[in-house]
Amino acid sequence: MHSKCGNNLIMNDWIKSITFITIIGYVAYLLIPSGKTKKILTFVLSAALLLSLIMPLSNTIKNLENYEYYFEVEQNYANFFKNCKFDYYLTVAKSKLKLKGIQLKNANFSFNDNNGQYTLEKIIINLNDLGIIEGYEHINIPLVVTQTLSELFSINAECIILI
Repeated sequence: MHSKCGNNLIMNDWIKSITFITIIGYVAYLLIPSGKTKKILTFVLSAALLLSLIMPLSNTIKNLENYEYYFEVEQNYANFFKNCKFDYYLTVAKSKLKLKGIQLKNANFSFNDNNGQYTLEKIIINLNDLGIIEGYEHINIPLVVTQTLSELFSINAECIILI
């Protein structure tokens, strides 16, 4: 049963091996005369047929052992994607607020994980992480930050928390 890819090829090889063993066994059964030899041949062919039926189960067990590895890789990919999204949101927020006269040092973005689809849930910004660019001293920082980020990320103003 040699197969390079795909469940259909594996299934075809499996069926071919079972068919081959059955045909060879039947022909041998017809050619050998009755007696002890026929009983031994029946036992050997039954064992070979049984093994050919069980082999896919052993492959399935091996695949289950590898499941943990694939799950770990998938988790690492999801964390990488989430971190990239966080970095992107922070960079965009910094640049938009800079245009409005506010220097943003850091922010915490909370994402809702819906089967690997991360949606922005809330933004938490410490007021100590905000600065005013020279010439913009007259602006209302909490109002500008809330309005800008709310419009930028299409979330409710209540989801932007300034502490």
